[in-house]
Amino acid sequence: MTGASYLAEAQASAAAQPLVLLTGAAGRVATLLRQQWGRRYRLRLADVRPVDAVAAHEEYQHVDVRRLADLQAACAGVDTVVHLAADPTDGPFMESLLPLNIVSVYNAFEAAKQNGCRRIVWTSSIMAVKGRGPVPPIESSDAPHPHGLYGATKAWG
Repeated sequence: MTGASYLAEAQASAAAQPLVLLTGAAGRVATLLRQQWGRRYRLRLADVRPVDAVAAHEEYQHVDVRRLADLQAACAGVDTVVHLAADPTDGPFMESLLPLNIVSVYNAFEAAKQNGCRRIVWTSSIMAVKGRGPVPPIESSDAPHPHGLYGATKAWG
């Protein structure tokens, strides 16, 4: 195989992989997903913070999830959105939790819909149910019992 044909085959193979948008890409969960997924997907890494060690199958895009226009641009050509961006604290509600944990969820779903993305994955948190005390196995029919404001935003999403 010549160098040119190898390069063409590698480019065609990469183009066949689904493009996944990963919001909150500089965070802990996204970093773990990137390690576990390896090169299984082409990744568009979206965050307001820079992302370390961007691999050849990854691209970084500065995205503020509080802005619908940023997410609309980030969703272009994307198959799947994995929305991880959030404020994981009980910080100030109006200034942080509302825009990052509520408005950004709307923005992610709306941008995905407008761009024809096939699926979106939104993550919740154990904090959405931890308010009931020791947490036994959780069933999908269980009502939320949030622990703190952060837990409430994850239950509302």
